[in-house]
Amino acid sequence: MRERDVFGKKINRVSFVLVLVFLFGAVIAARFGILSILDARLASVAAEQAELQGRIDAIVAAGEARSYHEIGEIVDALPNAFDQIGIAGELALVRDLSGFAAATGYGETFLDDADSPVDVVLAPTVKAVRIAVTMDVADPASVVDYLDHLDGLERIYYVDEVVVDYHDAGAYVTIVLYTFYNDVTL
Repeated sequence: MRERDVFGKKINRVSFVLVLVFLFGAVIAARFGILSILDARLASVAAEQAELQGRIDAIVAAGEARSYHEIGEIVDALPNAFDQIGIAGELALVRDLSGFAAATGYGETFLDDADSPVDVVLAPTVKAVRIAVTMDVADPASVVDYLDHLDGLERIYYVDEVVVDYHDAGAYVTIVLYTFYNDVTL
């Protein structure tokens, strides 16, 4: 075989097929490497989600187990009317104290005269207000702080549901809570 072509250049003996096989092998190896890294990351995020959900469930369960007064005793302490602006102000304060001031997609949905979330039969004048708070947060662990600050308010809030859906940049949080008022005129 000749070592030089008609122009005097050295002939390269590397086969084009071998180069393709090598590149194909490198791409396949890179694919499996990336998939294993992503699987490890997904497993760590799933473990973190399970831990946070366990903490949230423990807080909600502990909140449900606490009972300071009977329902009949606190009826007189309930507000006499539904004050959406006051509740929205309190929730904004709790949001800011919890570090969610920069939370995107923040929204509150109020439903006046909703069905009561408790199993106890309430007086017919006691009305429940269902509030759904949704937000996209960067630090899902701060949801616990949000619930702690909510518990520290004077208004009675009943946390019915907390859902944390994780994504790449944080989590989408949905909190369903209730507050009550005694619909009587004084």
